[in-house]
Amino acid sequence: MYYIVFFILLFFLIKEIYFGQKVSKKKFGILFLILTLMSCFRYGQGTDYFSYMFLYQNNAYYDYKYVLSNADVGFYMFYYLGKLFGIPFELLASIISLLTLAMFYHFFKRDCNYSIFSLFIFYCVVWMIYINSILRQGLAMGFFVCFALPNLYSNNYIKYIIFVIISSLFHASAISLLFLPIFYNIKSNNLRLYIIIISLFLMFFGSRFLLSINISFITNRIAYYLGGESETFFLARMVRILYTIPIIVLLLHTKSDYVKRYCNMYIYGLLLYSMFSFADGLATRFWGYVLIFLLLIVQTIDVDIILQKLHKQLIVFFLCGLVSLLMFKNFSAFIEQANYNKEITMFSFPYISIFDKSEANVINSIYKINY
Repeated sequence: MYYIVFFILLFFLIKEIYFGQKVSKKKFGILFLILTLMSCFRYGQGTDYFSYMFLYQNNAYYDYKYVLSNADVGFYMFYYLGKLFGIPFELLASIISLLTLAMFYHFFKRDCNYSIFSLFIFYCVVWMIYINSILRQGLAMGFFVCFALPNLYSNNYIKYIIFVIISSLFHASAISLLFLPIFYNIKSNNLRLYIIIISLFLMFFGSRFLLSINISFITNRIAYYLGGESETFFLARMVRILYTIPIIVLLLHTKSDYVKRYCNMYIYGLLLYSMFSFADGLATRFWGYVLIFLLLIVQTIDVDIILQKLHKQLIVFFLCGLVSLLMFKNFSAFIEQANYNKEITMFSFPYISIFDKSEANVINSIYKINY
């Protein structure tokens, strides 16, 4: 199922970029509806699905002291209301997914001009991880793009800050977006490039100096992610460099102010990721917002009259290849982290629905076993 949707999106992307046949609003809506239905009817998909179920069934969120020190209060309210009305976890997860994707659809309609390129990247590297697995951050990202971003565009910073704070109630990582307005209006290309260079330096050599800072003031909720670098330290950083290459190409060729502002948002996220790259778990949470900024950038490629056709096609080909490989890599990670049966590979990764839960027997998550 996952690969069928992948090739359908790729087919429409090729038609749009290489043959100039833009997807209609109706077709875009149908494609997005397919992703929404897949999310709402899924069962056990993603690394964290059964851990969320375990917490919900075992009332871990009913101790208010635990909630205030460890949990995201906004997300906890969904658990509280779910329990109050006797909603099973499968239905609650569907409601959360529906709400999150409704906010993202508004974002695609308002900011991405129904771009199939943005939807393709969204499917490959955002949808499966942040919508279907990390439910809390998915909600935070949806609320941010739906309510906070318009106020950033209009320079209404008071409302922007208020909506960012509300977003952080669903996932604390959203609080990092408070400083985005400082970078949003950068006008110098040289300054942009300097920040990119500094970010890349910090990513490989400089971020560890933060380890020497006394972080005892940090709450348990954030300190949880300060677990150090993963074994894929070098690969993760190389992926960020590959993402950044087309951004630099855009900056050097485009004369569009709004494209440059979108690039400013990406650069801020890159710097944030680099500063905390010593803590892989925390940096990865920040990177989710960078991917949102990437969705804004790529929808401008086909309408930017300054870019030559060859540049557009090369950027599209490059990014499509990158996110496709990352989708395969994510499937492989899900299989390992959720302890799927050995016969399941990234090429046979199954879609499991609530209508056939027996297929989830291939998943051996410790949370599922305990549940």
